[in-house]
Amino acid sequence: MARSRKTERRYLSEEEISLLDKTHFPELRNVQSPDLLKLRKRLREIRETAGNSRKLLQPGVAQPKAIGAPQEADGTGSKMRRDILSAAVKRVNREIERRRTAGMSGHPEGENSLNQHA
Repeated sequence: MARSRKTERRYLSEEEISLLDKTHFPELRNVQSPDLLKLRKRLREIRETAGNSRKLLQPGVAQPKAIGAPQEADGTGSKMRRDILSAAVKRVNREIERRRTAGMSGHPEGENSLNQHA
């Protein structure tokens, strides 16, 4: 099920929100190919950190969290954050693939730099 941007913002930090905003249309189409590859890499890194954050939790130690993030003891906030980041990576991957296939078929919107960097 699709989530609203408002819901996404509840679970993410300011840095993550600024990255995530680039993964929504029409902004995604305006990102240059080399920057798109960097964006995918950074989102994957953050997603992996979000996936491991539950393992890193220690009783009695204050943990950094996003502003206004829900405080679920069962880790559903971490799962939601990971799911939101996974959806962003999927959007970026689809855009990279769209550009790659458009570049192979000779359409001007495809960018050949994706074929070289992937």
